[in-house]
Amino acid sequence: MDEGRGKWIRLALMSGATSALLLYQIFGATEAPSTALKVMQYGLLALALFALIGALVKMMNAR
Repeated sequence: MDEGRGKWIRLALMSGATSALLLYQIFGATEAPSTALKVMQYGLLALALFALIGALVKMMNAR
C-alpha cells in the first residue's frame, strides 16, 4: 500500500468512527441536551463528515 494512500485510509476510518459515535450520541440520547451541547455536537458531526468526504476524495485521487 502506498504511504500517502494509507494515510487517507486511516483518516477516513477515524472520521467514519467519529461520525458514527456522534450520531449515536445525538440520536440515542434519553434526555434533551442543552442548546450549547447540541450546537457543539452538530458542529463536530459536520466537521467529521467533511473530513470523511475529503479523505475519500483524496484516497480516490491517489490512485
